[in-house]
Amino acid sequence: MKNYLVLSAALIAVAMPSASQAQDAKAATKPAAAKSGVDTNGDGVVTKPEADAVSAKDFTIFDTNKDGNISKDEFKAFIYKSNAKMLPDDAAKKKAEPMINAQFGMLDTNKDGKIAKSEFMDDSTKRFKALDGNGDGKVSKEEVADVQKKMKAQYEKMKAAAEKKAAEKK
Repeated sequence: MKNYLVLSAALIAVAMPSASQAQDAKAATKPAAAKSGVDTNGDGVVTKPEADAVSAKDFTIFDTNKDGNISKDEFKAFIYKSNAKMLPDDAAKKKAEPMINAQFGMLDTNKDGKIAKSEFMDDSTKRFKALDGNGDGKVSKEEVADVQKKMKAQYEKMKAAAEKKAAEKK
């Protein structure tokens, strides 16, 4: 579950630019959840139908050739484009490739080399459930903050372990 939350954060971060591209000028006055493009009714929480609608839209953005599947090339191209500032050159992309391949592999649950819409939507359901801490069918900003806090702690723990391991090798 801990690894899934870390991966979920990465996938959420990846998905958010595509959702935010669809925002209009009115979004600037909405609450943070509404600004994300996921809280479509602006009530400050994200429901499962709202999350599903955004995930379905995101699937069509990833699936550039419109064949009903996301290939590894389509997946990578989207990640590179939506994270251009963090991945400005080939060296940065090469460094990120293992994480991108891992993300793709987790989404491609039947291991056929492509992500079907059903696989993409199943992952959306898992991410929603992981974020919905109290199980009420809504994700609030507090629940997102709680997951982010846990992920940061997990990241710091992993980073410390990696640093300790690197120091031991010296």
